[in-house]
Amino acid sequence: MDVTELDEDVMDAIGEIANMVAGSLKIAFGENGQDIELAIPTTIVRKSFETSSISGAHRVVVQFTMNGNTFMIELKYIDSNAV
Repeated sequence: MDVTELDEDVMDAIGEIANMVAGSLKIAFGENGQDIELAIPTTIVRKSFETSSISGAHRVVVQFTMNGNTFMIELKYIDSNAV
């Protein structure tokens, strides 16, 4: 799909990619004895932004670069076995 602007369709597609990555990570963590729960992804389109999360959350970032453009999928999670 050729993308000329970051419209709703593109943000939905990025959210779906985030779902697939997070789902795969959830399975991988589960295979290693860590039970994590996922929330609905949020798409942020900005050059600068801040996020906040629960204290003690772990963070995994997967970065993609295509056609000179970069986007990241960030997953923050708490290991429910450690709570």
